[in-house]
Amino acid sequence: MKRKALLLIILLLFVQHLISAQVKTAGTGGRASLVQYMQSIKNMDGLGGANIGISVKYADTGELIAEQNSQQAIVPASVTKLITTATALLTFGDGFRFTTSLQYDGELDNGILKGNLIIRGGGDPTLGSERFSDMRVDKILQAILNFLNKKSIHTIEGDIIGDDSVFEQSLAPATWNWGDLGNYYGAGACGLSIMENAYSIFFSSGAIQGDSTVITSTKPPIKELQMINEVRCGKKYSGDNAYIFGSEYTYLRYARGTIPPGEKDFSIKGALPDPALFTAQLLEQFLRSNQIIIKGTATTPRILKIDGKKMSVNENRITIGEIKSPTIGSIVSQTNIHSNNLFAEHLHKAIGYRLYGMGSNYNGNEGIRSFWVKKGLNPDALFIADGSGLSRNNAISADNFTRLLSLMVKEKTFESFYASLPIAGKTGTLKSVGAGTSIENNLRAKSGSMNLVRCYAGYVKNTKGREICFAIMFNNFTCPTKEIKSIIETLMIRIAQSE
Repeated sequence: MKRKALLLIILLLFVQHLISAQVKTAGTGGRASLVQYMQSIKNMDGLGGANIGISVKYADTGELIAEQNSQQAIVPASVTKLITTATALLTFGDGFRFTTSLQYDGELDNGILKGNLIIRGGGDPTLGSERFSDMRVDKILQAILNFLNKKSIHTIEGDIIGDDSVFEQSLAPATWNWGDLGNYYGAGACGLSIMENAYSIFFSSGAIQGDSTVITSTKPPIKELQMINEVRCGKKYSGDNAYIFGSEYTYLRYARGTIPPGEKDFSIKGALPDPALFTAQLLEQFLRSNQIIIKGTATTPRILKIDGKKMSVNENRITIGEIKSPTIGSIVSQTNIHSNNLFAEHLHKAIGYRLYGMGSNYNGNEGIRSFWVKKGLNPDALFIADGSGLSRNNAISADNFTRLLSLMVKEKTFESFYASLPIAGKTGTLKSVGAGTSIENNLRAKSGSMNLVRCYAGYVKNTKGREICFAIMFNNFTCPTKEIKSIIETLMIRIAQSE
């Protein structure tokens, strides 16, 4: 009996050990727990018809930890910016600066410029941007005036030309939605951009829902802009639900949607119709106000071509001053932390210019795709349509994102790339994610969202301090976005708690 009792005790202790080991493996800190949660997601309400792609790897080796449909190409939205910014850093180096040049053609005779004054864009997205104190419009204009004063130029007999020819004439990618184009987040990349190619419209609104609104001002003022105002009052506290509709180079715009009632100075932001022309007009106005005589007018190569005129080739121009942008590293930081579409599109076209001699959306797409295919990304799940992710024609697998993230760890520019990513619970688009959890101030990632799209990709340290890279992608879900965000946050926490 004693022997049987002893054997029973040993058996019970062994079973208890097995159960304890199973709990330890399947608990919140184990890889099994992560896998189990991933497997349970497809059965959750609202996800029956969703496209879900998940990839989790050790960042240093690329070893797979867990995955689900990781080879499926899925719309990534703004997570696309990871590919754009990584390519820009590796192509140019994080210390590269764009150059905007002040030039003239013709002859200079005793302060009289017998020719045109040309501001030639070099693809700088920060010219006139408030994000960088040295690039503010007032400082840029003063720098140009100083260049002219050094040459004692007081009269310009020709035109003020905004030369944007470093990039293609088409501003926005052809696959962008019509509803995005007139708005600031849909501003296309121009070879000569200014003030992030945006302007603000200010409204006053009626007292109750359904009342009309009145446009009180546009800042900065835009010549020939014709705004048809169809914006009405929405519900109280309804926020900004107004949009601007209009295509590039056209000055007829429609403002539609709703803003809250009882507003006196409510603003929405639109995309400049012609950034290069606006830059030239702004410069012309500033120079005239500073007693520079200008006999011509503000124009661009596109308008001159329409009028049957030709510009001088670059070799016939004389450069009298240059304006340098912040470093690419700084631009990448702003691009990822604030998910800046315009900056991403500029980097995208700049890559095309560096690789093929013309900054076009097509060249950017081809250059970036071939760059990463050569580094080992799967071409069958790497469809690139723009630099920002605003196009729904982008389709990239979760596995391709984690491959890229793992490869970047070994690059010299990794520090700049890593520092550009928003921090969970702290900065940018991740400020409200993971607060008070194991991912707060630990996880760094790029988010991407649009209608029926919610994606994240980045890095997080696990319980042993080892860097893990991940991509979590959801498309075509029917549950509320709030629930998707909660599911993704849980996934990221379990990744961080894995070993």
